[in-house]
Formats: sequence, structure tokens, C-alpha cells
Amino acid sequence: MEATVVREWGWREERFNVRDYLQEQQFLVEEDRKADPTPRVESDSLFNKIKRATTEHFTERFENSKDHEKTSWLTKQHESIIGMKTAIDWFKREIEEYLRRNNLLGSSYPSYYTDIVEAVYQETYGLGPISTWWKHDKYQDSQAARIIGTNIFFEIPGQMEELQDISYASEADVLRVAKQLSLRSPLTSLNPHNPSLQIDMADGTRVTIVIPPWTKRPMIVFRHYTIKRVNLEDIADYGTFPYEVVDILRAIAKGRGTTMLCGPVKSGKSTLLSAMIAERKSYDKMIIIQKDFDELKISEHYPKNEVMEFIMTEDNKSRIFDLVLRSDYEYIIVGELRSLEAEIFLKACERGLPGALTTYHTPDPDNIPSQLADVILDEHPNKAHLAQYERAAKNIHFALVMEEMKDRSKRLVKLSVFDWNPNTKEFKTHDLVEWDRKEGMWRYSNFIPERILTILEKYAPTETEHMQKLLEKLSLKHPIKG
Repeated sequence: MEATVVREWGWREERFNVRDYLQEQQFLVEEDRKADPTPRVESDSLFNKIKRATTEHFTERFENSKDHEKTSWLTKQHESIIGMKTAIDWFKREIEEYLRRNNLLGSSYPSYYTDIVEAVYQETYGLGPISTWWKHDKYQDSQAARIIGTNIFFEIPGQMEELQDISYASEADVLRVAKQLSLRSPLTSLNPHNPSLQIDMADGTRVTIVIPPWTKRPMIVFRHYTIKRVNLEDIADYGTFPYEVVDILRAIAKGRGTTMLCGPVKSGKSTLLSAMIAERKSYDKMIIIQKDFDELKISEHYPKNEVMEFIMTEDNKSRIFDLVLRSDYEYIIVGELRSLEAEIFLKACERGLPGALTTYHTPDPDNIPSQLADVILDEHPNKAHLAQYERAAKNIHFALVMEEMKDRSKRLVKLSVFDWNPNTKEFKTHDLVEWDRKEGMWRYSNFIPERILTILEKYAPTETEHMQKLLEKLSLKHPIKG
């Protein structure tokens, strides 16, 4: 069973060598001492004595093991710290047995842990105090947790104070966590010569690690990227937009409006993207391109949909579009448009059917064509800027701008439609929905260019007709000013 788990996570694609591993660990310890020669002083509480005794016991067991047993042990150690339940349970059983033999199960432990076994595990082979983030009653709505130095911060919706009343005893404890997490990557070591690393945990959480000398203090950021299965009504329930806007977005999604979901990090773009995808027909031949890992989980959420998912890496990024063209797709969905993805996105729009979707970091839809042209020229400097500007202006239909508010809630602040005149080459945007910050309300207009209306009516005639009537009514009652 262990061999199967190793293959599943691809931890070590090369033959594992215990001697190489131990030499690497010794190098890291020596580098830490050079960087900070100050001896570590830890309070000599009973719980700290238990931690030391437990670590010494298992270290002795490890050192007296045969090579294949050491390999199995290190595999379990790696799997446990990235959150694989079978490995965690194995360590906890071993720790519980050790504590029982030594009459220590009744010992005191830090109150933020559930029991003595959990406490000893987290402080020796686990993540330490940050592990309580996963057990927070609002974890499912939380997007991030951070370790900065020894401090711990939880990003919880509705709570402005992020600093927790728990912390690590020393930065050495944080470095222990960072180094064990770094074993997730078989090709990259974490050390002062390579002080930054990104990995994925078993539940999809993305981890960014940066240690000195690139930072003054070690820093580990956990981002809860896994997108839950949601629909437009679910998002409206949180007050992100009014329920009337659900019908507008549904018409755009079902009518295959090519749409960019815009805004800064943590503004709710990916969640709304997932909800827009949910409105598409199950037999649509959609291709999804995501960078490095599967954030959207579309095939998991909609296992019967005809969806082809590509993971774009450094190794395949130059060939990914050729794979797309050979995959008999109708439209493309790009998880996040940054650099090379811009050319792929526009090419797929030109050669496929309407309906492409992507997320993009900008607050201003007016600037999207120019920005995309700049991004494409960064990768293809011989192309003409005006030609790339025109490609973006005529292939994109809508832009939705999202924003994270002060209380961590998300809000749709603008829904714009792109108006491109192929005869005059004139481009402008019209806002269909706009958040009026001063009045604290949403305002509307009902202008949709004929070329875009024709597409929506082709793929979703009923929803489009309803949207038009709704916008006429709302624009009379709450018109956009100016």
C-alpha cells in the first residue's frame, strides 16, 4: 500500500538514498547554525520534556532501522506533513503507544490541541500550532493562514484581527515545519542557497515558503485554494451581488458570452468562474487550462461533463496550444490569465466557438485590450500592438470586476459589456451593472451591442429575453448615473 501512495503523489521519482537524505539534513542544520549561532533556549516544561523524549525515541528507532525501513519511515513522515490521513494516523498510533508505555497519556498539553497525542504529533512530526487553522469553525470560508516569524495569522471572513493568540516557541520550530514541507518537491531543496519554494498539500492547499536570507524571518503562507461546488444563487446568498443579477449572469453564461472575471487576489474571481461554468451544458466540449495544479476541480464537481483539463507547467507551456487544437474543443477556460496564457486564450477564441472564460488581475475593463496586447508583446515582440489590441477588443464580450471589501466579503462592483465597431475600429465599454459606493446600491443600464446580443440569443434565447426585460426594468428604477 505504501508503494501505491508514493506513486500517487510522485514524491520520489528517482531511487531514494538514505545517506544522501541524511547528508542534506545535516547541511541544513549546519547552515542554520551559521545563520543564527545563538543557542536555542526552551522552557523546561513537562510537555517540552515529553516532546524531546518522543523525538529521541523515534530518532533512535530510525537510526537502528534497515535502509528500506528508513525509506518507508521518511515516506510516511513526508506524507503526514502534507496532510495524508493514513500517514498521520500511523504516527499518532506510534506516539500513543509510546506515551501509554511510559504512563504519559494523562499529561498536560497546550489547550489549543484536542488531546496529548495530537499535541505531541503536531509538535514533532506535524505542522505545529498552525494545524488548528484546519479545525477552525470557519475554516471552509477562510482563504489563507500565515506564519511570519513565530506569529500565526488566520484570515477569517468578518474578522479584521488576524493575529492569533497562539504562536511557535521559536523560529527554529518554524524552520522545522518548512523543511519537512519542502520534502514534497523531489527536485528542489529548501536551504539558504534556495530559500523559496511552493508546494501543494494533499487537500489542495497551496503553500509558499520563504526563509532567510530572502526574508528577515521565516515565512510560510497557506492558501485554501480548493474551490467548492457553488452556483450563482450560493454566491448571491453571501451578498456578493443582488439576486436580480443572478439572472443576468445566467444569461451571459448560458448564452456563451466570452467573459473575463477581473479583480485582485482573493476577490472571489475563481469561485464565480466555477459558478459560471456550472451554468454551461454538460455536453459542451470545454477545455480548461490551469497553471501547476487543479484549482477549479471541475471534473470532480461535474463528473459527467465533457470537460478536458490541462495542467500547464514549465515543461509543456510552449506546446499546450497545439494540444488544445488537436482536442476537438468548442471553447476554452483559462484558470488565470497572466503571460503566455493571453495568446492561448485569444487564439482559442478565434478558432473555437464563443464562450471562453478566464480570470485576470485588473480593476478596469477599459484597459483590458491594451493590457492584453502588452502581455502578448512581452512574449512575442515582433507582433503589432494594434493588431493584438483589436483581437482582444472584438473577441471578448463581458468583463466582471470583483472586489474584496474591508470585512473580507466579496462584491461584484462592475459588469461591463465590450462594444467593438469593426468598421470604425472604435472600442468602448458600457456598464450593465455598477456598485454605487456613495449610495450603497447597485445601478443598471440595458445597452448590449447587437453583435453580442446575437450570440446570447443563439445559445440561450429564453434566458436572454428574460435578461433584457429585467435590465429594462432595473435601469428605469436604478439607472447608472452619467
